[in-house]
Amino acid sequence: MAKLIKQMAAMALAGLMLAGCGTPANSNTPADAPQNTAAANTNTETKQSEQPASVPAPTFDVTKVEEFDILMLGGLSDDLSDMDDMVGKAITEKTGVKLNFEFPVGDWAEKLALVIAGGDYPDLIGNKDNAITQLVEAKALVGLRDKIMSNAPNIVSYIGDKINRLTYSIDDPEFYGFGSANNYNEPTPGEYWGVGFGLQHDVVIQAGFPEVKDLQDYEKLIADYKAANPEINGQPAIGVSLIAADGWRWKISVTNPAFLANGKPDDGEWFVNTDTFQAEFHYKDPNEKEYFRWLNHMNDIGLLDPESFTQSYDAYQAKISSGRVIGVIDALWSIDIARREAREVVGEERDFILFPVLVDPATQNWSSERSSGGVDGGGIMVTTACKNVDKIVNFFDFLASDEGQLLKKCGIEGVHYDMIDGVRVTNPEVKAIRLDPNQTLEFRKTSGIGRYNSIYTPGRGYVTANGIPLDDPFDDTESWESYTESQRTVLDGYGVRGFNMLYPSSSEVTESPFGAAWTLAIGKTEDTEVILKKAEEITLKAIARAVLAKPAEFDAEWDKFMKEIEDINIALLEAEVTALVAERMQLWGY
Repeated sequence: MAKLIKQMAAMALAGLMLAGCGTPANSNTPADAPQNTAAANTNTETKQSEQPASVPAPTFDVTKVEEFDILMLGGLSDDLSDMDDMVGKAITEKTGVKLNFEFPVGDWAEKLALVIAGGDYPDLIGNKDNAITQLVEAKALVGLRDKIMSNAPNIVSYIGDKINRLTYSIDDPEFYGFGSANNYNEPTPGEYWGVGFGLQHDVVIQAGFPEVKDLQDYEKLIADYKAANPEINGQPAIGVSLIAADGWRWKISVTNPAFLANGKPDDGEWFVNTDTFQAEFHYKDPNEKEYFRWLNHMNDIGLLDPESFTQSYDAYQAKISSGRVIGVIDALWSIDIARREAREVVGEERDFILFPVLVDPATQNWSSERSSGGVDGGGIMVTTACKNVDKIVNFFDFLASDEGQLLKKCGIEGVHYDMIDGVRVTNPEVKAIRLDPNQTLEFRKTSGIGRYNSIYTPGRGYVTANGIPLDDPFDDTESWESYTESQRTVLDGYGVRGFNMLYPSSSEVTESPFGAAWTLAIGKTEDTEVILKKAEEITLKAIARAVLAKPAEFDAEWDKFMKEIEDINIALLEAEVTALVAERMQLWGY
């Protein structure tokens, strides 16, 4: 593996100018370039009135490398290391842009507050929750509408008729971000990366692959396995562990599962009634109270890790990698490194399978919702401190181009793949590595393939304008062979060919007409911004108190939580979210 990577690196350094060969350079792409028609759910052509004018000659030198600092509050993988992988270097070679990433440790909101207070902005900021609102209010962002519509034909073509979804508001029609603009479609069989109720493979294998539909099913499997295995790998077994004390992660592991288990979509801290489009702080739903009562019960009977509300993310991962955590409630991407370490060091049976557990199995799991139609109006934002805005616009336009897509997803021609008679053929050694789950993580970090996919990433089946598919034609046998022996055993036991097949498909879930509520610019006024901050501070503390209380005290703790929320005037914030939903629907033409 190491020898192959070194060989690839040497080839890459000798031939970076070949990156993405097979498609025309983005600077020459006409505004009316043909749209991709092979991918499911891709966007249609932009309306004629929104088509960009002919692109003028650039006023910057792409051969001169400029470095730009980017503060990532959300989006993109935190394993990025300043574009020092093969694909990152090739992107720099093509655009003259090198990004220096900073990922805040702990609470991103505190970091953002310090940046705004000091006025010392990086060139770029990755949006998270209401960060865009705070930055617009601080007049810290550059408006991008004119530059994107006039100088970024690939972005306009890629996003298509949803381009107006980048608009900040009806009153302020600027584009303050490039948007993520992922095109979602039905995934092929593979691993499920979203939030779920995880169990070690050995749990379901020993139990004979039972159905895991509700909280009681999940609890019984953990209780029975822990009783039979009080120690795992020489250490005390832990029933289920959560991560609730390390910045934003508590929402993924503690609070988001409450609404997902109650058949609701991911609207952040809100529930939006799709009949009235009225927004409500989602914890006010009595059904969610019962979810947290169940966590209280799990704590009472000794199945909940008592350190769930105090441990750091590193400590949480260390427990998982030791193999002694029987169950997790989290996203697979959050535990990916730890579960791979457990699989390699302790045994494959310590890997995890996620289930769409529900409080009431008659309800719908919404994990597969295409929440915003593939467009998030924030994404990466450009600050007033940016040294060269035009060059950054060109950088993102390249990422949206077919050439950029080919590079991000397939790597470098002559290194990772070859063009043979007009057909892209993946290097056999590369293909073997990507089919081996024990090598993919290292390969991703070294090659850079897949590391930049949070920006302008089409779904499976995408074919470039000149007919080059981005996906390898892996057949079902090859996909199956890419799993570990333990994964195949579990999938075979449940009669499916991929872990995501245990979840509803995207086609079974209605697309939201307003996107995801967490992408709204919530906290627009000084009053609602204060309420939003207080609500988050109250929520985590109150839920920790309620879950860790004696069962007889749970109701009193929950009532106290509801009273604290009422006292900060949560109704005013709910009214704002309701108004923002209405505005978003008007803006999007619903």
